[in-house]
Amino acid sequence: MPIKRSAKHPAGRKKASTPGKARPKDTRRAESPKGVMAKRKPAAARPRRGEDLYSSLFLKNHAVMLIIDPADGQIVDANESAAQFYGYDMGKLKALRISDINTAKPGEIKRQMRLAMEQRRHHFEFRHRLSGGTICDVEVYSGPMFLKGRKLLYSIVHDITGSKLAEKALRGSERRYRLLVENAEIAVVVTSMSTGRALFVNQRASALFDVPMDQAIGRQARQHWVRPEDRDRFVAALSQAGKVIDYECALKTSKDEVIWVLISASLIDYAGEPAAFVVYNDITQRKRAEEALRDSLETASAMLNAATESFALIDSEGRVLAANETFARRLGTKLDGLLGTPIYGYLGPAQAEHSRERFGEVIKSGQPLRFSSERDEYWHEHSLYPIFDSQGRVGRLVIYLQDITERRRSEQALRQSEALLKSIFQAAPIGIGLVYNRVLGWSNEQVASLVGYKSEELAGKSARILYESDEEFERVGREKYIEVRQGATGVIETRWKHRNGAMLDILLSSKAIDPSDISVGVVFTALDITDRKRTEEALQHYQSELEQRVQERTSELMVANQALILEIEDHNRADKALRDSERRLSDIIDFLPDATFAIDREGKVIAWNRSMETMTSIAAKDMLGKGNYEYALPLYGERRPLLIDQVLSADEKTADRYALIQRRGDILFGETYMPRLDARLEEIYLSGTAAPLYDSQGNIVGAIESIRDITERKRAEEALHYRDAILEVASFAAE
Repeated sequence: MPIKRSAKHPAGRKKASTPGKARPKDTRRAESPKGVMAKRKPAAARPRRGEDLYSSLFLKNHAVMLIIDPADGQIVDANESAAQFYGYDMGKLKALRISDINTAKPGEIKRQMRLAMEQRRHHFEFRHRLSGGTICDVEVYSGPMFLKGRKLLYSIVHDITGSKLAEKALRGSERRYRLLVENAEIAVVVTSMSTGRALFVNQRASALFDVPMDQAIGRQARQHWVRPEDRDRFVAALSQAGKVIDYECALKTSKDEVIWVLISASLIDYAGEPAAFVVYNDITQRKRAEEALRDSLETASAMLNAATESFALIDSEGRVLAANETFARRLGTKLDGLLGTPIYGYLGPAQAEHSRERFGEVIKSGQPLRFSSERDEYWHEHSLYPIFDSQGRVGRLVIYLQDITERRRSEQALRQSEALLKSIFQAAPIGIGLVYNRVLGWSNEQVASLVGYKSEELAGKSARILYESDEEFERVGREKYIEVRQGATGVIETRWKHRNGAMLDILLSSKAIDPSDISVGVVFTALDITDRKRTEEALQHYQSELEQRVQERTSELMVANQALILEIEDHNRADKALRDSERRLSDIIDFLPDATFAIDREGKVIAWNRSMETMTSIAAKDMLGKGNYEYALPLYGERRPLLIDQVLSADEKTADRYALIQRRGDILFGETYMPRLDARLEEIYLSGTAAPLYDSQGNIVGAIESIRDITERKRAEEALHYRDAILEVASFAAE
């Protein structure tokens, strides 16, 4: 969906990066604050296109730019954005001195200009006066430059008035958040990591553990653990990872009543003391229901739990929201330590300052940026591409590194990559989308088909359109966003309303792109569990009827439980556009909860996600690049075409191997058994979804297949058929 960019000059931008250090003088190069290296030549030898470059990079730039004579503070030149920002016509603005608009004392202004000219400081904060008298807070990035033989001061100005006001609003927000936690309908406890005593307990936690509020503070948390080993594992995991999500265990109240909970916790600083912020989700009723069902079965059903994967992005502050292992290794760190941290901390000082400035320029202008750099006698062109949110703000950046000699080839690879990414999102077997303050932004076709709308009809609409009542809409937001704001994945079961009025049972998972700023966007996935719910209801119904008609026997029930949950986040940084495209493709496929792999036109594996690694016990590094049906060996013990090969070349023999195969447009759906192999104890029933991958010209360049283990569902269906038969026999016997 195209996103309209705002024409309004944004206030309160994220801080842009400072420029890098200048090269040694003997290189005969001078570096502007933007870090672009330009070899000086005699005036007669310079190309005429220099004037066009000056006009493009300075005069017509969206960022506010000034060129100042440091000797007297005279404004030598300014671009159109500066004239619009300060409210002067160009002639009037260039007749002013910097002291006419800077509210600092003249002596202080002169001192700061000297620091900038000597490159001892590049970043400043001032208050500037506009033509109408309005005072704005600004941040300025300054550095020396040569223009027509004169050494001048080049300054880029950002309006940060909004961010200053936002800081004040944040302090008020923190007070409101404490009130929200104290009165929340979910149990919250803050526990000292050193003493294990409760430092804060809200009303819901007091009621859950049956401890009066006046006795809760200072109470030892270990008193409520049923099994000490559970507590030891929980504390160890929290201490190691810094957070724990949905840790299931048995606790007890002050009256020794056992309760089952899901614990989510993260390490915080509470009044200067290391502490754990702990949220308890009471699942006692659910556990009792599960135990009752298990008691009625001759054999217990296996419960599948799949770890969710993160989706990588680099936000406007340079924070790595997610990344693959290759990206982490390039920065010399581990993936767990990289996520959520600024990329600048892994770069050298000069490279970090240079990157900050470039990112800031793209965020400010909203335009792609290309610049060249030289290293070890090799020239490369860096390309920065902004990604806009629904408010027209630049929230994320895509970074490419290209060899200039391979420009056309790299640009073509980039276009193909974008087409591949679009195909992957549309081929995903579950609904994926983005919301901004609970307003729908982008969503794939699966979301739209779930509720009977087109994607463009949903865009810009409040998520309320998906719910039957205001009460359910508010409940989902209230319960889910508590975890989302803590950086966790909010998971909840709800009901959506189809356009035709039909109700759907939905398993909804959400994760914030930036938990500290929910307005940046929240990624959600929607899984239709209506059939699963009906299966559960049918099993319970048949159990009741059997107990009434055949009192001497206990019916057996099996329930398919727990769908795979996934999370999104996207893109990573690479040094060449083609390799970057492959890494981004692999990263997004890694995000999918279903086992997923992709091949090119030659049948070579180009992606093999972590769920596929788990299913086959084959690592991606051992499978990527393999052809000749290598990917079929861990599944079927032989080299043979799969559903993915039907997408590229239809074959009746391959289709006959599947118990069920259907085509909907370009997408194929199939079901088949995976036979017993040495490492498996029993047959597994698999469901596959395969679709073609297209380049930017619409040519098929490969295919992708997602595989899901539906053994439990099939067993549940067989159990239903079996119960029907028993019921029919019982009915006949009763007659």
